[in-house]
Amino acid sequence: MLSDKYLTAIADPRTLRALSSELQYANIVKAQSVAAVAVKMNSTIVLKDLKSDETDTYTLVYPDQANIAEGRLSVLARIGTAILGYRVQWAIPSGESDMRIEAVSCEPEPLAVIV
Repeated sequence: MLSDKYLTAIADPRTLRALSSELQYANIVKAQSVAAVAVKMNSTIVLKDLKSDETDTYTLVYPDQANIAEGRLSVLARIGTAILGYRVQWAIPSGESDMRIEAVSCEPEPLAVIV
Protein backbone atom coordinates (compact mmCIF):
# COMPACT_ATOMS: atom_id res chain seq x y z
CA MET A 1 0.00 0.00 0.00
CA LEU A 2 2.60 2.61 1.05
CA SER A 3 5.05 1.45 -1.60
CA ASP A 4 2.71 2.37 -4.45
CA LYS A 5 4.59 4.29 -7.19
CA TYR A 6 2.10 7.17 -6.97
CA LEU A 7 2.70 7.62 -3.25
CA THR A 8 6.46 7.46 -3.51
CA ALA A 9 6.34 10.09 -6.26
CA ILE A 10 4.36 12.63 -4.21
CA ALA A 11 5.44 11.97 -0.64
CA ASP A 12 8.72 12.32 1.17
CA PRO A 13 10.15 8.81 1.70
CA ARG A 14 10.89 9.62 5.37
CA THR A 15 7.26 10.54 5.92
CA LEU A 16 6.09 7.32 4.26
CA ARG A 17 8.43 5.31 6.50
CA ALA A 18 7.16 7.16 9.58
CA LEU A 19 3.54 6.54 8.65
CA SER A 20 4.23 2.91 7.82
CA SER A 21 5.94 2.48 11.19
CA GLU A 22 2.99 4.05 13.02
CA LEU A 23 0.50 1.86 11.15
CA GLN A 24 2.32 -1.31 12.24
CA TYR A 25 1.11 -0.61 15.78
CA ALA A 26 -2.34 0.60 14.80
CA ASN A 27 -5.68 -0.99 15.49
CA ILE A 28 -8.68 -0.39 13.25
CA VAL A 29 -11.78 0.33 15.29
CA LYS A 30 -15.18 1.94 14.80
CA ALA A 31 -14.72 5.71 14.81
CA GLN A 32 -17.48 6.11 17.42
CA SER A 33 -15.32 4.24 19.94
CA VAL A 34 -12.45 6.73 19.63
CA ALA A 35 -12.30 9.73 21.93
CA ALA A 36 -13.65 12.87 20.30
CA VAL A 37 -10.43 14.68 21.18
CA ALA A 38 -8.23 12.28 19.17
CA VAL A 39 -7.10 13.28 15.67
CA LYS A 40 -8.64 11.04 13.00
CA MET A 41 -9.03 11.39 9.25
CA ASN A 42 -11.27 14.37 8.46
CA SER A 43 -10.64 15.88 11.90
CA THR A 44 -10.32 19.64 11.98
CA ILE A 45 -7.38 20.55 14.20
CA VAL A 46 -6.22 23.81 15.70
CA LEU A 47 -2.41 23.72 16.00
CA LYS A 48 -0.50 26.21 18.10
CA ASP A 49 3.15 27.02 17.46
CA LEU A 50 4.58 27.16 20.98
CA LYS A 51 7.43 29.46 19.98
CA SER A 52 5.48 32.10 18.04
CA ASP A 53 2.15 31.57 19.88
CA GLU A 54 0.36 31.55 16.48
CA THR A 55 -2.44 29.12 15.67
CA ASP A 56 -3.54 27.53 12.40
CA THR A 57 -6.54 25.36 11.61
CA TYR A 58 -6.34 22.35 9.29
CA THR A 59 -8.47 19.40 8.31
CA LEU A 60 -6.55 16.11 8.06
CA VAL A 61 -7.36 14.53 4.69
CA TYR A 62 -6.22 11.84 2.27
CA PRO A 63 -3.52 12.97 -0.21
CA ASP A 64 -5.88 13.40 -3.17
CA GLN A 65 -7.97 15.90 -1.16
CA ALA A 66 -5.06 17.94 0.19
CA ASN A 67 -4.84 21.67 -0.46
CA ILE A 68 -2.86 23.52 2.19
CA ALA A 69 -4.09 26.91 0.90
CA GLU A 70 -7.61 25.77 1.77
CA GLY A 71 -6.55 24.28 5.11
CA ARG A 72 -6.68 20.64 4.00
CA LEU A 73 -3.54 18.89 5.30
CA SER A 74 -2.47 15.55 3.82
CA VAL A 75 -1.94 12.66 6.18
CA LEU A 76 1.25 12.11 4.17
CA ALA A 77 2.62 15.54 5.08
CA ARG A 78 5.16 15.30 7.89
CA ILE A 79 2.93 17.12 10.39
CA GLY A 80 -0.13 15.19 9.14
CA THR A 81 1.54 11.89 9.95
CA ALA A 82 2.76 13.25 13.29
CA ILE A 83 -0.67 14.33 14.57
CA LEU A 84 -2.65 11.22 13.56
CA GLY A 85 -3.95 9.65 16.77
CA TYR A 86 -2.77 12.51 19.01
CA ARG A 87 -5.15 14.24 21.41
CA VAL A 88 -5.93 17.78 22.49
CA GLN A 89 -3.11 19.41 24.46
CA TRP A 90 -0.48 16.93 23.25
CA ALA A 91 2.73 18.58 22.12
CA ILE A 92 4.20 17.50 18.81
CA PRO A 93 7.90 18.07 18.18
CA SER A 94 8.10 19.05 14.52
CA GLY A 95 11.78 19.85 14.19
CA GLU A 96 11.71 23.56 13.45
CA SER A 97 9.19 24.43 16.16
CA ASP A 98 7.09 22.71 18.76
CA MET A 99 3.39 22.44 18.09
CA ARG A 100 0.47 21.64 20.38
CA ILE A 101 -3.01 20.49 19.43
CA GLU A 102 -5.38 23.07 20.89
CA ALA A 103 -8.69 21.68 19.59
CA VAL A 104 -10.09 18.79 17.54
CA SER A 105 -13.48 18.44 15.89
CA CYS A 106 -14.40 15.64 13.57
CA GLU A 107 -16.69 14.60 10.76
CA PRO A 108 -17.79 11.04 11.53
CA GLU A 109 -16.04 8.23 9.63
CA PRO A 110 -16.97 4.56 9.91
CA LEU A 111 -13.44 3.47 10.90
CA ALA A 112 -10.52 5.05 12.70
CA VAL A 113 -6.88 4.11 13.06
CA ILE A 114 -5.56 4.16 16.62
CA VAL A 115 -1.81 4.26 17.08
